[in-house]
Amino acid sequence: MLLSIHKLLKNKLIQNIMIVSGGTAGAQILSLLASPIITRLYTPEAIGILGSFLAILAILLPLASLSFPIAIVLPKKNSNAIKVANNSLRIALIFALIVFVIILLFQENVTGLLGLDDIGTGFIALALPLAVLASTLLAICTQWVIRHKLFKINAKAIVAQSLLLNLTKIAVGMFAPFGKSLIILTIFATLFQGLFLLLSVNLKKVKNHFLPLNASFDMQQVRRHKEFPLFRSPQGLLVNLNQNIPVLLLASLFGATSVGFYALCRTVLQLPVTLIAKSVNDVIYPQVNQAFNNRRPISPLIVKGTMWLALIGVIPLLIFILFGPELFTLVFGDGWRLAGALSQWLSVWFYFNFINRPCVAAIPVLRLERFLLLNSLLNFVLSSLGFYIGYSLFSDDVYAVAIYSLFGIIPQLIIISFVIYSAKQHDRQLVDN
Repeated sequence: MLLSIHKLLKNKLIQNIMIVSGGTAGAQILSLLASPIITRLYTPEAIGILGSFLAILAILLPLASLSFPIAIVLPKKNSNAIKVANNSLRIALIFALIVFVIILLFQENVTGLLGLDDIGTGFIALALPLAVLASTLLAICTQWVIRHKLFKINAKAIVAQSLLLNLTKIAVGMFAPFGKSLIILTIFATLFQGLFLLLSVNLKKVKNHFLPLNASFDMQQVRRHKEFPLFRSPQGLLVNLNQNIPVLLLASLFGATSVGFYALCRTVLQLPVTLIAKSVNDVIYPQVNQAFNNRRPISPLIVKGTMWLALIGVIPLLIFILFGPELFTLVFGDGWRLAGALSQWLSVWFYFNFINRPCVAAIPVLRLERFLLLNSLLNFVLSSLGFYIGYSLFSDDVYAVAIYSLFGIIPQLIIISFVIYSAKQHDRQLVDN
């Protein structure tokens, strides 16, 4: 038994997962420790304003760089990967300018539609484009360090960003506990993390790791990776719409306070997804890609990763279903019990979103972008229908979120089944050839 554990820990894949998970774990522990203080400094309305802003940002991000940062891992030559990175930055700069102009032109109509009337058009016109640019820079630098398997640098950046963000939230919350404050701090922390990664790889003085960013443009790389703007970007848009539709609908139908409850609930439930599943995704993606390029079987990596996540996700799922309201009241204060009630339903959706990470990581390698786009469209339809049914039947935010979550399970199961089937088909073709 001890020999098996030792052999497992010596496995390079497991070591890389543990490095990334360790950094993410440190960041999430910091956030978890800070959350009871933050929820007592800021009102649900203030946290709801931040939640609405982040929901809008998440919806815009797949369009901001047309999902090209994800393609940075794929080119065999480093020079081509650099071109993809600079293409991403150039597209994001243009997109940020377009967002700025649209908000200024339509002003109150935009902020009213987004449920952000209280913080002003001028603030949103500046904050949203800046957030788009900071998030794109972070995505580019993250994919660059993943490409070179610099997982320790990525782990350090995640911890440093979490420490900075949570300390500044607490410090600022003592004298300016407003939604605007949370938005500014979040943008600053995102920019910090991106610059941390960029400076870390460029100051290592390893020629192969150097990332020059000048926003140059190369149409050949756009054509070579055209499946990302054609399929991955619309799919990412649909995924983020699926995840953030409750935020936008809660803001317009129930107000910022309901968004605050939902935002805290989602933040807590994302802990295991961010802690383990994202780490698995970041490590398995290049591993699957390498196995695919070297004509080796890929289904064992995907199946083992999925089964592992399914097993370790059961315990958190049961805890939230059985003790959600009591847990949130104990940790975050008496005013946050409703967030715990939401967690009893959302945890089911998050469980399936948690265990499908290895399958999602394999999608660009297997060139299943078209399937993912269609599946995301189905997810969008089912999730929207679920929220509408819950609201129209019960006029209650908890029931609306509950039915939204249950309907959203179906597309997750389809992803897991189809990707594993496609991976096994690939492996059979290798054997036949």
